Amino acid sequence: MRRMLLGILIVTGFGGAYAASIPPIIHVQGRLTDGNGVNRNGGYSLDASIFDAASGGNLLWKKNFLAVNVSNGNFRLELENDDSSVNIQ
Repeated sequence: MRRMLLGILIVTGFGGAYAASIPPIIHVQGRLTDGNGVNRNGGYSLDASIFDAASGGNLLWKKNFLAVNVSNGNFRLELENDDSSVNIQ
């Protein structure tokens, strides 16, 4: 199983009204290619991370997806906070 890293940034500078409207599941679609831009196929282990800034930010959430199917470079993930001790706002 190959391992790749996927970073997700959620900017929280819009105020409390928008924080309450963050969905419980974030749907992510992406494309995975090799160094030459060729679409990848197969099963991959992907890490998804959410930070509070574009650079130098704090890690808010991280999850490893062990068996992500990649077909013609395309993949889909559902980022769900299944840990009640983590409050992403």
